[in-house]
This record gives sequence, structure tokens and C-alpha cells, in this order.
Amino acid sequence: MYSLNARELPAEGAVLTVVRDRTEELRRELSEREFVSNAAHELRNPIAGISGSVEVLLAGAKDDPEARDHFLMRLSEDAERISRLTESLLVLARIEAVGESGVESLDVALAVEEATEAVAAPEDVATAIEVASDLAATGDRALLRQVLIGLLTNAYKNTPPPGQVTVRALQEADGSVRIEVEDTGTGIAPEEVDRVFERFYRGTGSLEKEGFGLGLSIARRMVDVMGGEVGVRSEPGAGSTFWIRLRAARPAATPVA
Repeated sequence: MYSLNARELPAEGAVLTVVRDRTEELRRELSEREFVSNAAHELRNPIAGISGSVEVLLAGAKDDPEARDHFLMRLSEDAERISRLTESLLVLARIEAVGESGVESLDVALAVEEATEAVAAPEDVATAIEVASDLAATGDRALLRQVLIGLLTNAYKNTPPPGQVTVRALQEADGSVRIEVEDTGTGIAPEEVDRVFERFYRGTGSLEKEGFGLGLSIARRMVDVMGGEVGVRSEPGAGSTFWIRLRAARPAATPVA
């Protein structure tokens, strides 16, 4: 969308017309409104659950040990859901405030090692690592570690046993580094592949069914902050491969004589 402003200039008959493209500005405004609306919707359900459980307990369920325990468990689950959503929103806010100022040369193998050690693989799901020890890229090690933890968690969750999750990294011809998390799991439907990184998108199949649909959007934003790219290729029933591309490692500064 374009906005058009016209003003008359001092010179007789002269008019200055300024055309400004507001498409991106309006897109951001719409995205922000949708984000607030979605966040409110996600909070509404657990809040309603807490309110309902309290009402039932006060109405007499507190005097029945079995019913009391049931509704106390529901209260705990709804409170935990609100806590997780709030933490995810805070993570997004912190990432938005960071920018690219913190990126530097990072050890890819070390980030992969830390991530794989932080996530426990399910029983009968193997983990394979194919990463050269001297591979370096431009980014933030803590952010990359968090991205990989999220991708590994998704991969394990969607890979029924017996199966395998493979983490590999390679250097491409332009010096950039491509990191992949490949699973042998359920895969993603073609109509969902282009939407999996949207905020609050949970899909109808395998992705984030029990979450808020924020995990992959947070991962994408972290990669954006590092100046990289993220994507996925998948086929239903044949597994998925989530990939990250980071810029080539910055050369070390030359000491001043």
C-alpha cells in the first residue's frame, strides 16, 4: 500500500508529490495485532481452566479427597502452561531486543555437542553426529545451542522407535556452514511445510501438538539475529530435515604492529 501526500510549492503552479511505500509498515502492524490476539487466546484457556477448578473446589469438591486431588492436578497443569507460554513470550522479547551485535566466530562442533548432551534421546531412538571438529561459523554459541536443542526436541518427539536422529554440519562452497537435524519420523504434510515457523502455528499433524506453536518461530528468530537462514524439507512418513545456514566465520583480526 502506498500513501500519497501533495503540497503546493511557493512557485506558481508547482506541486510536490511524495509517494511512500507503507506495505512493510502495515504488514508489521498486522503481524503485531495478530500476535497479541493469538497470545491472548492461548492464555484464555488455562486461565478459564484455573477459574473453573477453583469454583468446583469451593463448591464442595475440596471435601472429597479424590476430586480434590484431580482438580489440584488440573490447577497445577494450567499454571505450568501459563508459565511456559510467558517464558516463551519473554524469550521472543529478549531476542527482538538483541540484534546482531553479539555475533562472533563460533565453534560449531562444540555447540552441537552441548545441545545433544542437553536433550535426552528416547529409548530405541539413536543419535548420530556428523560434524567436523574444526568447523567454524559466524553466530552466537548460546543462541545456536538453544536452536539445536529445540530442533532436537522436536525431532525426538516426532520419531517413533526404532528410529534415528542425525545432526550433521558441512561447509558450503561460499564458506557458509549448513547444519542439519534429520529424523526418521512422521514427517510434515506438504501444506504445512511453509507454515511451521509461524508464531502459534501448531499444525494438524505432528508438529508441536502439545505446545503453543512458538518453539520453531523462536528458533527462526534466533537464527535471524545471527544473520543466518533456517528451513525444512520433509515428506510424510519419511521424516524431516530442519536446516540452518550460518555465515562464514569472520577472520581473526590482524594484530597492530
